[in-house]
Amino acid sequence: CFTALNAQTNFNCMYVQYCSWNDEMQQYSNCIGGAENSAFEINKAETSITAIIQNVSTTYPVQGRQQKRKGMVVYTVKKDSGDIYYYIVDSRNKEVRILNKKEGKATLTIYSQNNSVSAN
Repeated sequence: CFTALNAQTNFNCMYVQYCSWNDEMQQYSNCIGGAENSAFEINKAETSITAIIQNVSTTYPVQGRQQKRKGMVVYTVKKDSGDIYYYIVDSRNKEVRILNKKEGKATLTIYSQNNSVSAN
């Protein structure tokens, strides 16, 4: 799922889950999803992320980078719409999580190599 080629990092995932924030439980829940081939590429300088989802490739500039722990990096991405997204790359658990808040609603999308991931 996670490889480094020519100093570019590639993540190939086979499953996706879409989760919404549950105010009452104070956590992400109500996750739905299934099989979906997707890929993410981070260039050598870590200045851009390319997401290939449902055969559509889009490249976003990285606004910030924060190392959370060994094997986990959070990239801040500002999309063309002006919305801020957080790409959480977790090589230890072989997943890419995308967190965003739009119109007061927080959503979490989890792309993973297997379908046994948890939103929390």
